[in-house]
Amino acid sequence: MTPKRIIFVISSLGPGGAERVASLLTSKWADTGRSVTLVTTFLLESDDDFYPLSPLINRVRLTNLVTANERSVTDNFVRGITFRRLVQSTNPDIVVSFMDRVNILTLLSLAGTNFPVIVCERSNPFQQKLSNKWELLRRFTYKKMAAVVCCQSAVVAEKMNSLWQINTFSLPNPLSPDIPTNIDSFLKRQQIILCVGRLSPEKGHDLLLQSWATLADNYPGWTLRMIGDGVLRDNLHQTSERLGIQKRVEWAGTVKNVWSEYQNSQIFVLPSRYEGFPNALLEAMALGCACISANCDSGPAEMIHDGVSGLLCATEDVNAMSLALSKLLDSPALREAYGKNAQDVRKKFSLEAHLQCWENVFAELS
Repeated sequence: MTPKRIIFVISSLGPGGAERVASLLTSKWADTGRSVTLVTTFLLESDDDFYPLSPLINRVRLTNLVTANERSVTDNFVRGITFRRLVQSTNPDIVVSFMDRVNILTLLSLAGTNFPVIVCERSNPFQQKLSNKWELLRRFTYKKMAAVVCCQSAVVAEKMNSLWQINTFSLPNPLSPDIPTNIDSFLKRQQIILCVGRLSPEKGHDLLLQSWATLADNYPGWTLRMIGDGVLRDNLHQTSERLGIQKRVEWAGTVKNVWSEYQNSQIFVLPSRYEGFPNALLEAMALGCACISANCDSGPAEMIHDGVSGLLCATEDVNAMSLALSKLLDSPALREAYGKNAQDVRKKFSLEAHLQCWENVFAELS
């Protein structure tokens, strides 16, 4: 199948990896002649999208179509009916849905119609579990109602195939085509250890703070810089104070232009407990940072060739992270070598390669 009309569903277009990919995909499809309707479902959504969209996209906020905006069963039913009618009136060739609960509700809302739905998991469902009710619904709807199931990592795809008996395709995230191509010499970069990500438990910022606390005194010229915001902001600030490193940690919050942050930093660390496919690591590598990542189940090992283009360390192992950090902090030559080799991800994870993967998925619907 070569779909001409696509409806794309996601909770919101705020800051985040899934939202960035959604913006890239839908804009590219629209700019190449496809009719694209992008629907967001979040109840408290901002009027402004964080990422730019093609003006050719038909942008729809479900909250503007219905007054039933509570989380009750009744309001969810009304919203589902409204969404179903929207899809029927648009008559797409396919519906693409991003993120677990949105996937489930999209499939349930379109039950009994003949619209093929492609659902995409954006995290690791074996780590980021839902409640029992939602887990049952996820497995049932994915297996019985989805035309195609996709995830970001080959490791997760294999697990879904073997453990859930759901045929799953791996679609790794692409790099943005807008990512800068000029990579500054390490001589121009600051002595910054950068971490980019939502301040939430799975991202492991607490582990990085503990690791930095063991090293900070030995490297007085270096600063740990945190980009992002989230529910753990106050807690993490308190942790840095308790560890006595509050003057050695910078909290920048959400940053619109994150490219310059990577370009100005020598080292990037991803301390996550689990990931779907870490966009921040991919971007840091493409922009020449010397990267360290926790070797969580999905994503990092598909990007980093350990000891060649970066370093992988055991997940939730503060000592291992500290050893990896000290190895890079002690060697400017190693930092520069890893930063140079890391840029090979630009070809493997280009937007063009990602779009071709989508065409392969569409072909499965023929």
